[in-house]
Amino acid sequence: MISKAIRWTLAALMCSASVVFGEPEKIQGTQCGEIHIIRENGVLMRTGGGDPSTCKELNLKMIRLEKLHPDVFKGMTGLQELAMWGCQLKSVPAGVFDDLTGLRTLYLGGNEIEEIHPSLFKNLKSLEFLDLLNTEALVAAGDSVFGGLSSLKKLYIGMCGYETISPTLLAPLVNIEYLSMGSNEITHIAEGAFKHNTKLQTLSLGQNQLSSFGKEHWEGIGNVREILLQDNPLRCCDIPTSLSPEGLEGMKAACPAMTCTLNLGDDKKADKAPEEAIKLVDENVAAEPEKDSATDAQASATQDSDEPADDDEGVDDDLEDLDDADFDTMFDGDDGDEYDEDDEIFGAEEVLLTEDIKATHVEL
Repeated sequence: MISKAIRWTLAALMCSASVVFGEPEKIQGTQCGEIHIIRENGVLMRTGGGDPSTCKELNLKMIRLEKLHPDVFKGMTGLQELAMWGCQLKSVPAGVFDDLTGLRTLYLGGNEIEEIHPSLFKNLKSLEFLDLLNTEALVAAGDSVFGGLSSLKKLYIGMCGYETISPTLLAPLVNIEYLSMGSNEITHIAEGAFKHNTKLQTLSLGQNQLSSFGKEHWEGIGNVREILLQDNPLRCCDIPTSLSPEGLEGMKAACPAMTCTLNLGDDKKADKAPEEAIKLVDENVAAEPEKDSATDAQASATQDSDEPADDDEGVDDDLEDLDDADFDTMFDGDDGDEYDEDDEIFGAEEVLLTEDIKATHVEL
């Protein structure tokens, strides 16, 4: 008699074989009446009759796929949630989502999508939640890729390879409340990049390459309650007054104790800062050759004196009273596999930051 364990093993091998040899495989867990969602040769398609508009939910998480048939979602105007996370999906044809006008939640992250058409999401007028985590094809799709998503409230586009945030990329997202762009390679945020996102409550920019986060960056998001900036090489920050107590503590922990307003020009300077801080923050002050000449002159003037010359006096004045700071960043998320709209995608997102930050005693 074949044991139960062996039977399960054989069943698993048969399922794997169906993918390899192209035999149609019915996908379980759908709520589409007589419509059957199947996988054949790695392509997601559907069979059977019935009214496609009655389909409310499709859970295809972790189903191994390669392509979507162009008509797989045709007529599904009543579909509200579509989950295709972690499917190894490579190809998403243009127009495949055009009939999903009632869709509110779309999980498409964790795939291997090679190309995204700029108008892929244009008809998703009701969409409120969109996960595109680890979708590097977004960058090549251009700034119009989020066009039409005026109802979107939560967007996850971490690990997508973004290096800049342009003034137009996020402009269509007029109702966005939660924006996660962590773990990209962002070095530059254009002035006014968030000015259309007036309802934004939480902005996650951790684990990027930002050197500053000033007032020109958070223009228009005066209602933001939390800004996550952990693990960026920040040199200066301006802190919005709208932050919650928790958000304020988190941003203080991630930012050095000086304001970016020192870099914005005379007309935009806020409080008068000590001259030492200006020298440390402003990249255009005190060119290196001038510093060397001053040091040489000082050494020459004091070479016959009994007291030794201080070759680094100009630098020491600016860098005195340095502190070392060890920061523990926030634990944002839970350890489960499932997504939670109140937590970070991919469950726990915990980073322990321990770094020595040199900063003057300029209070935030």
